Amino acid sequence: MSGRPEASVLAALYEGKKIALRLYTWPEGDERNFEVMSGDFASAYDHAVRECGWKSLALTPRPLSKMPEIYRAERGYISASFASTWNVTWIPEFRSCELRGPRSAGWFAVHGRLGDEQSRVLPLGDVIVMDSEGRVVERFSHREFGPAPLDRLLRAAERAGENGMVKVGGEMGSLFGLAEAVRFAEQTCGMRLRTP
Repeated sequence: MSGRPEASVLAALYEGKKIALRLYTWPEGDERNFEVMSGDFASAYDHAVRECGWKSLALTPRPLSKMPEIYRAERGYISASFASTWNVTWIPEFRSCELRGPRSAGWFAVHGRLGDEQSRVLPLGDVIVMDSEGRVVERFSHREFGPAPLDRLLRAAERAGENGMVKVGGEMGSLFGLAEAVRFAEQTCGMRLRTP
């Protein structure tokens, strides 16, 4: 990579490294330090190379860990992140469990309550699952608020491989860590999110 700072940041994200940021508030001038991880940036970048003609970085991504980053708070609240992509939140006070997909805004969020028959998800629209080469392995539609199609998505993700991608409502996301996040959610929340 060249000596340009943006090239170094891009290489670090692709290789799965943490990036240290130092910011200063204005007008106080207080220093703030953060560490940022990108999740499965390499798969997304490789997809852009294939589909959009971006220049290949000719780098080898570091294998992502499937171990969750877990945050535990008062009253039993648990939040876990898998490869900074799939997130599980358990709020025992409300007997509520959530599995949220890529992006903090969440284009994929499965909600369940202990004692409910099935978990629910907002309409997803068109769902396309692709392998690491961009070949479609599954395509289906989910048009109404109702049971989450997790079983179907998990079967497709298994065929696509851990470096596969999913497109929901026009937005892309990595499948990496999905199966582990579902297992963790079901064990932590004591409920089945998938269709019985």
